[in-house]
Amino acid sequence: GGFGGGGGVNGSTISSTGGPGGFGGGGGSGGTTGGTPGFGGGGGGVQNVAGGGAGLGGAIFNAAGAVTITNSTLTGNTAQGGGTGAGSGNGSGYGGALFNLNGSLTLINDTLAGNTVAAGTGGGGGSADGGALYTLGLDGVLASAVSGQTATIGLAADAQDKFINTLFANSTGGSDIVNNNSTVSNSSSNNLATQSTGLPTGVSATTTAALNLDSMPANNGGPTPTLALNSPSSAIDTGFDTTQAPYNLTTDQRGLQRKVNGKVDVGAYEFGAAVVLLVSGFPTSTFAGAAHTVTVTAQAPNGQVVTSYNGTVAITSSDGHAGLPTSMPLTNGVGTFTVTLKTPGLQSISASDGTISGSESGIIVDNATNYAQVDTTVDLNNDTVVLLDNPSGGALVQTLDSHFNVLHSNNFAIAGWTAIKVAAGGDGLTRLLWVQNGRGAADLWLLNADDTVNSTLQIPFFVSGWQPVDVAVGSGASSQTRLLWFNGGSGQAAVWTVNNNFNLAMFNPVSNAVVFGPVPGWRVQALAVSPTDVPWLLWDHDSTGQAALWTLNTDNTFLNGAGYTPLTSGWTAEEVTVASDGNGRLLWDNTDGTAAIWTINGGSLLDMGASVYGPFAGFTAVALEGGGDGLTRLVWTSSGGTQAVWLIDASGFLTSSTTFSF
Repeated sequence: GGFGGGGGVNGSTISSTGGPGGFGGGGGSGGTTGGTPGFGGGGGGVQNVAGGGAGLGGAIFNAAGAVTITNSTLTGNTAQGGGTGAGSGNGSGYGGALFNLNGSLTLINDTLAGNTVAAGTGGGGGSADGGALYTLGLDGVLASAVSGQTATIGLAADAQDKFINTLFANSTGGSDIVNNNSTVSNSSSNNLATQSTGLPTGVSATTTAALNLDSMPANNGGPTPTLALNSPSSAIDTGFDTTQAPYNLTTDQRGLQRKVNGKVDVGAYEFGAAVVLLVSGFPTSTFAGAAHTVTVTAQAPNGQVVTSYNGTVAITSSDGHAGLPTSMPLTNGVGTFTVTLKTPGLQSISASDGTISGSESGIIVDNATNYAQVDTTVDLNNDTVVLLDNPSGGALVQTLDSHFNVLHSNNFAIAGWTAIKVAAGGDGLTRLLWVQNGRGAADLWLLNADDTVNSTLQIPFFVSGWQPVDVAVGSGASSQTRLLWFNGGSGQAAVWTVNNNFNLAMFNPVSNAVVFGPVPGWRVQALAVSPTDVPWLLWDHDSTGQAALWTLNTDNTFLNGAGYTPLTSGWTAEEVTVASDGNGRLLWDNTDGTAAIWTINGGSLLDMGASVYGPFAGFTAVALEGGGDGLTRLVWTSSGGTQAVWLIDASGFLTSSTTFSF
């Protein structure tokens, strides 16, 4: 009987194959009907009929062609010889995934694993080999069985293979690789096979245990299933690194970052290049019942949007009464939806597809009928300046003396804008940061000591995904203003220096614009500036509850960093300030109404101790700021509309406090 050749690929192109492979077509039998597809030629059920045909190439049969396969997984394919009757020969099965006859085959970062070769049954003889690949050089192979045809399929001398960073593993019924009268390029490099003998040039032996490869394909991100590597593995970080095309791949089969930990892996799957979901866009402070747009982004470790991700995510919230979509499809790695949080307090929004997840936490929801404190700062006179949101729109800025008497009080409003942060500088002026609702524009105001407007600067920064997050300035007379941005799509942060003379129309106020990250799973939360003009950045992890602090040089480039993990669950790092002693104060909120302040060494960033306050039912600690008088201001807001301001000394003790409401 004739042979059955490769069943084709499971994808639109060879470079995107994955999942169950095809089966070779059935060849003609000797005197009976054709064999079952994938099993070569079938034989008759009686003695002395023609033998079974060969099964060659369970997925791909290359007949004297030039084939290059890149970033692909070939698994679950079978090449089985045709069966026959007693007294006749069984067909042989060669090349469970690939059979290369007199052709040129190049494999780059592929995984050929879990494929099968088998001889036919019913008769005698027959053999099987090359569970992943069988390459044959053979002259005189006729291109047609029609009588009188003399054209042949290639020459034996043309049978050659080249392998770069490719896995051949866990074949059933024979060796992984067989080269029969063929050559393997001397430039083949950094390949692995789970066979101990007969390995061609550039292929090293490994074991199934050492390889630690999944046995079944799974949805590990990307458009097609893959076989994942698990740590430890002989394939992790053992690939061939080069800048030479076409071997210098930047992504794996899933479209994720190809080089992790500075070294490529062998095979189609790059270990550690996992997709994460980034949830962003909901404001850090809002009123109950206010609807806001949230963006979910599938993100690779290098910060790129995984455009091949088109999964559906479930949306949940810590607010049991929130208005949420039940599920949200992502298109090209991005989806937007509307969320309404209805329960006052500290809330979060999460997204998950059952395998990967992410969340936006630390959202402060205020009662919709009351003013709510959102930020605080300390001016040159060591008076406390507080910023309150007005539920009907606009903002209220009040200055309180050391006895909490109101010195100044001014209402401001810009249609379509929300005031989010306030920061007083050593020049005697207070910065008030506004963000345009639904866009990435920032409006920065300078307020005089009596809280009246000195000058304004609108920054029409409409680059997709960027939003202003915080503003900070040092207590020195010459300290410049820093503006913090976050990009919810890429996970990047940016710090700008804004000259304090920005009211001069012809003067470019922005300098030292430095971009950081992305840091997958992390979002920048707050910015502070020390008395010596050293910026501090606070990062918060979406799902682990961890926090990180970075200090920057005066030109906003990275200087130092450290991470922090709370001892129990439910905590979110909300704010950082730098006190007059040069040490940081890190504010944590817990969902049960408890707050904690950690003291952080200004040089080493080591944790020097913590003070815990509460729990206070219905209250949320929203802001923290150190003053030149050695006291730290901690401000609280409550679901009932009551506001509180505390003064805390360097040892963490409460020295005085006040409460008020509107």
